[in-house]
Amino acid sequence: MSDNLKYVEKVLMGMSDIVVRFALEKKFAVHHKTKKGRVLADAKIIIWPTRSFVQMQIENNIHHSKLDDARLDEMGAVKLEPKRSDYATYKEFETARTSYEQGAILL
Repeated sequence: MSDNLKYVEKVLMGMSDIVVRFALEKKFAVHHKTKKGRVLADAKIIIWPTRSFVQMQIENNIHHSKLDDARLDEMGAVKLEPKRSDYATYKEFETARTSYEQGAILL
């Protein structure tokens, strides 16, 4: 298990664009056969991601949830639910929402 932890530590150090820092918490126990010495019984790895990685994951989750509500228009193009902030006037927004609601629901 110790070699595996060294490998994981090496990989995490190389992931500086994703991982700000990490901590290894090791739990030791007495060797179960000889009842002597200490052996590594378990390890817990705590990872702190970078702010940019967290932001990217949030944006991906938002995009994915929007795709869950996507619809197809009469030409087969995918339409996402319109947001009010994307339109200059309320009338434009209502037109876009009506068009969206008339689309076929994707499953």
